[in-house]
Amino acid sequence: SSCSKDSEELLPADYGTYGADFARELASLYPNRKAYSEDENQAGLFIKTGLEALGFEVETQEFTSIYGSVSHNYIVRVSGTGFIHVDEAESADNIKTSNIRRTAVIGAHYDSKFAASEVPEGYTYDGISDNASGIGALMTVAAQIKNYTSNGFDVILVAFGAGNDNYAGARAFFNSL
Repeated sequence: SSCSKDSEELLPADYGTYGADFARELASLYPNRKAYSEDENQAGLFIKTGLEALGFEVETQEFTSIYGSVSHNYIVRVSGTGFIHVDEAESADNIKTSNIRRTAVIGAHYDSKFAASEVPEGYTYDGISDNASGIGALMTVAAQIKNYTSNGFDVILVAFGAGNDNYAGARAFFNSL
């Protein structure tokens, strides 16, 4: 807010349409991804294939509900470089350092609230906001993180199954840590 200088217009980051396109395709192919359903299973495999196409090795974590239903989390681990920590030194000539590891977990659930039979007549439902859009954001991060070669943090990307079952996928992942 100065009158003396022209300021450069700051534009938001432009990461393209990859994530949005992925979300729309997920919602179109598998609109009724209710937790533990066959559509949820197929949607998870679609996400896994997308992550592999980006060049990631994808870990599949299977978990079971209290009723015996099965779902999956799809996990990508990206190693960071860590951070240098300067330990207390006895003198300026005797500085000790250690490598500290920190981890950031970025995740989104991929199931949706409704099965096809639960959508009222006359309504359309594709699960774009529950939660194909979240998966689109996760896929954008996955595509972009490949451009960074010196992340300090280890990053774990997770597509959680059964989020609409009281966050069952997130709980399974957390309990595995």
